[in-house]
Amino acid sequence: MALSRITSDSVASNAITSLGIANGAIVTVDLADGSVTGPKIGTGSISANNFAFGGVTSNVLASNLSISLTRAIESANINTIAPNGNVDIDIANNVVYYFNANSTANITFNLRANTQNTFDSVTTIGQSVSVTMIVKHGATRHTANVHIDGGLITSTGSNSIVYNANTRPNYQTIDAQETNIYGYTVLKTAANTYAVFVSNSLFALG
Repeated sequence: MALSRITSDSVASNAITSLGIANGAIVTVDLADGSVTGPKIGTGSISANNFAFGGVTSNVLASNLSISLTRAIESANINTIAPNGNVDIDIANNVVYYFNANSTANITFNLRANTQNTFDSVTTIGQSVSVTMIVKHGATRHTANVHIDGGLITSTGSNSIVYNANTRPNYQTIDAQETNIYGYTVLKTAANTYAVFVSNSLFALG
């Protein structure tokens, strides 16, 4: 008679290996809720190669998860366009953007998740997101404003923006090439409502 249930008592230790299981034979509906726990997983047996792309998302992890890292390597979007006007920044893809061509006009960075999703839809109240934009200038240094989901963030109203050392990005003629690094820390305080803290660091050859 076929077994209606296989338990750990029914299987000899190490009798079932990965070679004995057809690819895809065990799926999530075969597992009882909470049946796979840390003590059942060998040390080091799960690595990045065990997860399908995007298989681990924030709603799978405890909200108070602590992570200890030896190092974190962050990807950057290296963009060869000369930034000007409205520039969409997709935080779901990258949070570091380097514009490797001189700015040609004043810029407004529009923070969003991606083309399908808004910044508001991927963040919850109390969360913060840090975004860095690196902008090169030629003979003229241009200003940089910020939108979130298409709405301008100003120093008045429910949304607010403040600058480290009160150094608002400034439009002016310069003698040598310069690079600005704009760091935006965006704290969501309510639905579609943010407090934005900006650092504006200027780099030049001296």
